[in-house]
Amino acid sequence: MSDEELETLSERDKEIHACLERAANVVQQAFLKLLRAAILTHCVCDEAFVGMEPLFKELITGILLDVHYEEVRVTMKEPLRKTTLVVQGKETCNSPGYYHDSVRVTSQTSGKRWYLDLTGSQFGIDEPLWSAEKYHNFVDEVTLVADWGGQSNKEVLEETEGLDPEWFEVRREATKKVFEAFGR
Repeated sequence: MSDEELETLSERDKEIHACLERAANVVQQAFLKLLRAAILTHCVCDEAFVGMEPLFKELITGILLDVHYEEVRVTMKEPLRKTTLVVQGKETCNSPGYYHDSVRVTSQTSGKRWYLDLTGSQFGIDEPLWSAEKYHNFVDEVTLVADWGGQSNKEVLEETEGLDPEWFEVRREATKKVFEAFGR
């Protein structure tokens, strides 16, 4: 968000933005350092939020009480650079029409919205926090909105062909153990 855009926000929305930005940066750094391999795997946007939800919620607990969180699935516009993925010998690419997941945060006071997106770099989304206005420059269509809790993503992951349904719960528990080891 530019300095000019920040100036248009209420003081509370500036506080919310600053807190979300700090939390998103901490989560992104933890994700990149501790789960770097996940970035290179199929369904990384799903896995990121299923696995990182407990850490992110811990970071914001008690700080941002007047906001609402939702899982949002979108189809993306054509990115400047395409990412090709080969899974089990089948080649796919991230667009057009490829779905992507992020978290939408809405201020209950002002209605201002932000998007947290830890894994959008293949679409040109190179920062973890975006205003809704800027984020929608990358989005073709919003296809799913659900309360945040990892459940809608978890169900999609469990139904993905070739993936073990137990894997994601194991990965989530492993993530918790990693953060416990670091004193989180």
